[in-house]
Amino acid sequence: TEKDYSISIDTLANFRTAVSDKLDSDDASDFKTGTYSFSLVIGSDSYTIDIDIQNKTGAPATNRSVLLAVERSINRLGLDVKAELKDVNRQDYTPFRENTYRNSSWLVISAGETGDDIQFSLKDKTGNLISGLGLDRITSFGRQNLYQINGENNGSDSNHIVTDSGRVDAWLSGITESGENLKLTIKQDSHSLGAELAGIIN
Repeated sequence: TEKDYSISIDTLANFRTAVSDKLDSDDASDFKTGTYSFSLVIGSDSYTIDIDIQNKTGAPATNRSVLLAVERSINRLGLDVKAELKDVNRQDYTPFRENTYRNSSWLVISAGETGDDIQFSLKDKTGNLISGLGLDRITSFGRQNLYQINGENNGSDSNHIVTDSGRVDAWLSGITESGENLKLTIKQDSHSLGAELAGIIN
């Protein structure tokens, strides 16, 4: 037997994310020596994190070392919010300095799952570490996906969809153009949807 499906995808589920400012990795940090305290709020729960910075003449704390300290302190808690330090080597376009490159670092803090179930924020308690790094701003709000199967609206926190008693089991990886529908025919002996939905559903 065969069954036909018409599928359109309006939005994908994504992660709630906060991204710090990009900083020159090896430059001395602007934060003075001291203990900086901030809260990581997840839903109704709040966790206090302390970061000690030693920024002394001759032995300065670098921007990267400060970001790394924040990353490790958040991940050490083992919560549904993860921090990841990013590094890139970029060309320096300052006049009169040819073929020079600088290392940049920044921090990405994300909910552990897509969707809007995990709501988090970061707030300074003592000092200005979070606002100074730009981590007090949410840059991407977690949301559910939105798609239609045979004209019926559906939405979920995950881009992995299973419907019709498991006959459709797939990952959404892109959106369809306005007015465009994917046509899918499931045959009794079908084992894979990949060829049917290449580029949209894997």
